[in-house]
Amino acid sequence: MPTPQPNSFEIDIRRKFGHNAIQTLASLSKQAITTPLAFGLMPLDAAFAGIPRQALTLFRGTLTAGMTTTTYCLMSQAQCQDEVVVYLDPSSSYDGQYASASCGVGKEKLLHIEPKNATVALAMTRDLISIPSRGLIVLDMGLAEPDNGSVAN
Repeated sequence: MPTPQPNSFEIDIRRKFGHNAIQTLASLSKQAITTPLAFGLMPLDAAFAGIPRQALTLFRGTLTAGMTTTTYCLMSQAQCQDEVVVYLDPSSSYDGQYASASCGVGKEKLLHIEPKNATVALAMTRDLISIPSRGLIVLDMGLAEPDNGSVAN
């Protein structure tokens, strides 16, 4: 099977974060793919052993329930495993100072994107998950409002 050529998005990420920022699944060991990503929070790691890779994980809850802290800790854990984190933030709620100081999220392996609305954020998420790579994609819908328009495919 021929190796697919990188698209411009892939090239931009590699330029910013290094050549190994995006890797095809074929280049990864089976263990790297199937090993869950730990939360980095002892009670959650003891109860759930992390989140599965290559799967959708949804956090839902009320304000102050700990979803943001849990997500930032997951981001830090992914970065500790030399993975890039893409954070889609249509509601502009990302708190970089808290993420760094309290949860250990670094700026070096973080791509923070603020799409103009929830519809665009969902379209970007769709496009990101179609790229065969290793990393963590966070879609923080927070208080994002849906757009009544549409996004081209």
